[in-house]
Amino acid sequence: MKKRIAKLLTLKQILSDKYNLSTSTNSFALKMSDVQRNIKANNPIASYVSYNLISGHFIVVRGYSVNSVSASTTYFVYIMDPLYSSGCRTLEVSAKAIDKEIQYSALSSGNKYNITKYLEL
Repeated sequence: MKKRIAKLLTLKQILSDKYNLSTSTNSFALKMSDVQRNIKANNPIASYVSYNLISGHFIVVRGYSVNSVSASTTYFVYIMDPLYSSGCRTLEVSAKAIDKEIQYSALSSGNKYNITKYLEL
């Protein structure tokens, strides 16, 4: 019997080759304005959360909401997270500014991590 060798593909290659979707890779902090622009265009954002140089995991940013009360505005980001039991959860963007960097809060430790690698469709 002949062994088959699996070819490892990146997410970008899969989206391009199999689904004919073009993507752009970003290696800078994901901001609320990036989320709004992509979600308004019906484009989820595939993101990698890095805990350190060797560990992390992928999430998908799938939506957002804005809560405005008087002069105060709070932004929320909806993500698909494989580490969360239901698969989905909400991240509150800690600052009130639209260009605030989005941080992922780890469930176990509560530590916050910047999202610095992501694909835009």
